[in-house]
Amino acid sequence: MKAYLTKSISLRYDKSLDRIQWLCTTNDNELVVIWLTRRMLIQLTPKLGQWLEAKIPAEKKLRTSVEREAISSFTHEVAVKESTRRKMTVDISNTNDFMLHTVSFRPIDTNKNIFTIADQNKTKQVKFVASYNDIHRILGELISLAKSAEWGVDLPWFTTTANLPQNSVKSMH
Repeated sequence: MKAYLTKSISLRYDKSLDRIQWLCTTNDNELVVIWLTRRMLIQLTPKLGQWLEAKIPAEKKLRTSVEREAISSFTHEVAVKESTRRKMTVDISNTNDFMLHTVSFRPIDTNKNIFTIADQNKTKQVKFVASYNDIHRILGELISLAKSAEWGVDLPWFTTTANLPQNSVKSMH
């Protein structure tokens, strides 16, 4: 298995392939390209959202779903603003590339995690250290690219109001 440790990442949408391209520059200055499909992003988004929500301190967690959605949305906005933005110039020739299949996190302290992305056979892996805010920023950028591609994917805590069946609505007098 080939494992890469990254020092920077960048995301972009490739319209011709209808995929998100996740570009990682390794500590050895190699470029690794990870491809993310709409289907995988739809599966990944709720899991990332659950993981991020689990990191909210207990005293800030609220009881109703509307309150949880509001605090998660606000927490996401603040985390993205506090995350350090890193820009990189890339040369896409001579790269190692693979389709994203597995994402995992391993905490190394209260605010740092080892974020691992692997292919289906786990023969290639990309690992980077990411803070809670960095993960929010990455998720936000993924969702932004998905929106521009009209993939119909939104942040996991944004839900639409459900219509209640008529017999479940009780009137109060």
